[in-house]
Amino acid sequence: MAGAQAVANIASFAIVWAVARGLGDESYGIFAAAYALATSVASLADSGVRMALVREVARTPTTWRRLWAYALGSSLILSIIVAAVFVGLILFVETLASQELRFWLLGYALLWTMMRITLGVPAGHHRLISVALWGAWERLAGAVLVAWLVFTDGTTLLILAQALCLLEAVILILLTLWIFLQKFPEDASLKTHPKDFIKIAVPFGVSAAAFAIMGRLDLIVLGFQQPPDVVGHYASAQLLAMIGVFVGIAAANALFPTLSQLGKTKDVAQSRRLIRPALGLLSLLMVALAMVVSSIAEDLLAYVYGDDFKLGAPWLILFALMAPIVAINSMAGSVIGAWGWQAKWAKFLWQLLPVIILFYGLAGLFNSIWGIALVGIGSQIVMALMAWRWMSREGIVDMDWLWRLMLLLLMAGILFWGLPQHMHWVLIPVSIVGVFAIGICRVSWIKVALRVVR
Repeated sequence: MAGAQAVANIASFAIVWAVARGLGDESYGIFAAAYALATSVASLADSGVRMALVREVARTPTTWRRLWAYALGSSLILSIIVAAVFVGLILFVETLASQELRFWLLGYALLWTMMRITLGVPAGHHRLISVALWGAWERLAGAVLVAWLVFTDGTTLLILAQALCLLEAVILILLTLWIFLQKFPEDASLKTHPKDFIKIAVPFGVSAAAFAIMGRLDLIVLGFQQPPDVVGHYASAQLLAMIGVFVGIAAANALFPTLSQLGKTKDVAQSRRLIRPALGLLSLLMVALAMVVSSIAEDLLAYVYGDDFKLGAPWLILFALMAPIVAINSMAGSVIGAWGWQAKWAKFLWQLLPVIILFYGLAGLFNSIWGIALVGIGSQIVMALMAWRWMSREGIVDMDWLWRLMLLLLMAGILFWGLPQHMHWVLIPVSIVGVFAIGICRVSWIKVALRVVR
């Protein structure tokens, strides 16, 4: 499973790398802003049905067929509504070429959403290896297709979007056929009702939509405000810094079915034993990776994307230092969903969203890219503090653990900006020693986490 997830993460990055490396910073800036908008809108079509499907299938596996039908039906209806609203809005603000690109990317994002929902069936049955393999194959096929098109003369962003959309449709059909071939057991005597499923899914969806919008709003704002090459530098640095976050997302997805079972019985002790080692190992890896990436930011961007992307080094440093917070937020999201706090979480996120939009608006008035970046980072910190407060009240985690992690990242940032550039390499061993010295990660946690992964 870990190997398949690693392949999927590498392939995801390869898709973006090919666009940036093959078409340049301006084309990548246009693509990144359009994709951020399309995926944010597509998150509304998920509306929480994927997480609800995984949780309910994990709790009552023999009702999977009806739950899956409810999930796909809900997503299809929402996709039609979202697409209609999206098309109506874009027609008034974009040129014809940009409109076509955004429309095709929206189609790709909606199909990808439905594929992820469908993978909720094997995930709920604890077939996590199969889920990881399908995810890896889908990402790898996309990477090969994009690389082949990008490094072929005459390829445009529109052709890329159309090819991705077609590929995702084929994969969704093949995945559906595979689901039926598995012959998962089903008990027809157990009754489920669409209204009951929708009641469960709505809080998941409301929180997921707010979380997705807040996570991509900076690129959406920059796409309408800044030149394409500037957006390309910003987006490429952000993606490179967040590669390590894929580890946190993978761990959160792997633990979610088990946490759902523990959440049903409110087993605090077992949940704590499961979460603590995962967080300890994740923090160790993320902090060390953040310091390494920050130390070689400019050279790393030039090597990966090309010399034109060196201007994104300040963004890479900033986002790399905040990547551990984003990673643990993904873990916190699994706990919130598994323990039935999604309605409360959704209410909090939608109260936070107008505040975040207000600050984005103020940063936009001053044409401040740094202001937009800091607003995005600030929203992640606020979400982490609130989620940790809830979990610490239940005894699942310790609040002082998060404070220690934030203090470590603050000290790392001060050290980094205080040292001359030619001495940044010193922070690589210092970061690793500092993690162990402060005691965020223990050897026993690593041993338990490795057993969980295996």
